[in-house]
Amino acid sequence: MVTSVTIAYLQIFDLAEGLGYNMELLDVGGGFTGHFDACGNVMFGEIANTINKAVAHCFPPERGVRVIAEPGRYFAGGGRGRAAGAG
Repeated sequence: MVTSVTIAYLQIFDLAEGLGYNMELLDVGGGFTGHFDACGNVMFGEIANTINKAVAHCFPPERGVRVIAEPGRYFAGGGRGRAAGAG
């Protein structure tokens, strides 16, 4: 699965490399909310699989790009909900 966002990342990397920049880090950001199971837990595995497939298609390992993500909302979302429920 390739998303329009992943294609935009690829276009930016290609443009920057064409200008002489060495692009070696892709930060796909965060804010991943995804789908929830019956208990209200985020199904982070589904999100990661979708991201991994799209990135692998546009940025194969031989390209040498390190990919990071910042899933802060995933980690903080549950705590925030529990804190709000305690008040």
